[in-house]
Amino acid sequence: MRLITAAAEIGFIMGLATRVVEATAVFSVGWYQFCAGTGTAAVRKINKASKVFNILIIQPRPCNYY
Repeated sequence: MRLITAAAEIGFIMGLATRVVEATAVFSVGWYQFCAGTGTAAVRKINKASKVFNILIIQPRPCNYY
């Protein structure tokens, strides 16, 4: 029983990590599009909302980084 619980916990953590990575990738693309000036208005709104998240997860890079 303990083994099943441990496996479930590991699965949950892995799932959570995957979600964080996916979200970070999406925000990175948004950031890039915003910097490149190719982003849609929706992407810009999402980007503004995600700046706090960006600071927490990945340090936002200045636009000239790309």
